[in-house]
Amino acid sequence: MNEATPNMLHGLSGKLADFTLSLNLSWIPAKVLDNAKIAILDCLEVATLATSQEVGQSLLSFARTNTSQGPCTVWGTGLTASARDSAFINGAILGGVGVGGLPPNGDFKDDDLAQIGVNALNF
Repeated sequence: MNEATPNMLHGLSGKLADFTLSLNLSWIPAKVLDNAKIAILDCLEVATLATSQEVGQSLLSFARTNTSQGPCTVWGTGLTASARDSAFINGAILGGVGVGGLPPNGDFKDDDLAQIGVNALNF
């Protein structure tokens, strides 16, 4: 596998951004949009429920002490953080629902955060 250079990543990100900005919803079949809406709502429901689970509580404890201030919501809570931090916490909560054995006090070890990050990226 080749290592991606920063220019390649910027190129891929740029292509994705261009595609997203030029996308017209009228080009997407109604059934696809309906399924996407259901998937998005399901994702938000799972995230909201997960905040009451052990992994969610651990991540929220971590978020309260380690995230940057910002306007973005951590789903299912009254917490806000920067776009980067809220995206990480929201993704980690979703990806970490099935991860057991995390400390409920939010005292994460590097391996815990790495596993949560891997799970969030593979969600």
